[in-house]
Amino acid sequence: MDYYIPPVGCLTDRWVGNVICTDGIWESYSPSYCIGEKINNDCKKLKLTFDFWADGGAVAVLELQLGDIDTDTFMGDLTLVKDVTVTSYGADMTFHAGSAGTYNATANELYLDIVFSGYDIGADNYAFTIKQGN
Repeated sequence: MDYYIPPVGCLTDRWVGNVICTDGIWESYSPSYCIGEKINNDCKKLKLTFDFWADGGAVAVLELQLGDIDTDTFMGDLTLVKDVTVTSYGADMTFHAGSAGTYNATANELYLDIVFSGYDIGADNYAFTIKQGN
């Protein structure tokens, strides 16, 4: 493992498999499924696949880079590696590459806050909280 930090271990392992994705703008539109996958066995790269707005025709695949962990707080930054465009309910929308929020390795949560365009959500960023699945 290229990024193993005791007692944290491999960071991305916390969000591999079925995870819980909560829409931070409209919770009732939270994805009906959300799957995390480690990219190339890299403990700092995570792919999240989910149906945006619980729309089976609007599958979003976000590739995230986890930044260095602060060993005092067990937190770090997230980066969206590339733009992701989805079409849902007749609107083309884009999650833009760049700063994408933070993670908390103690709480096992990702706090996504991604620059978003294409539909007026009343904000410039789209928020999601990602937690370990059951």
